[in-house]
Amino acid sequence: DGNTNPGGNVTIIAGGQDATDSNTATGGFVFVTTGKSVTSSSGSFFLKTADAGTRGVTGSINLSTGAATALSSGVINIMTGASSCGASGTINVKAGTSTLGSGGNINLVAGSTSSSTDSDTGGNVTIESGFSTNFDSGRVDIGTVDGGTLGHSGQMQLSTGESSSETSGEIKMYTGKADK
Repeated sequence: DGNTNPGGNVTIIAGGQDATDSNTATGGFVFVTTGKSVTSSSGSFFLKTADAGTRGVTGSINLSTGAATALSSGVINIMTGASSCGASGTINVKAGTSTLGSGGNINLVAGSTSSSTDSDTGGNVTIESGFSTNFDSGRVDIGTVDGGTLGHSGQMQLSTGESSSETSGEIKMYTGKADK
């Protein structure tokens, strides 16, 4: 109909707290929980942007904590629940496919710092398999997939960053100790 105005927004904001003399006077929480079933599965939770129109891109999903001026900023925890009988849930992180352009990237980047204190380093990236009390721990598989009919398979690069005042970082590869 020629209307160029955007669709309406939905904003959910918990209550604020303006007390300046208390470290425990936090702002309100926001809880969104699916329904419980006594005998079957609990409800699923879907967070999705709508499909794009013929001339646009789909909307983004931004999950972030607020900034902090005196203490650490908040943590983002993404985890599945524990299971007492079956396997615990899987976390899948997958970028989208494309028919005409490149597939989406997955970027894992730790936080940086501008602190002048020696002990304040950039953030770490830790990838670790699961622990087993009685049997094998989990594997860590890192690899590229096979190339297409007209292309190469992807490269794997393992490198440290450069250093202008000290030695550059080490690359260490070792196996764990065995008692038998």
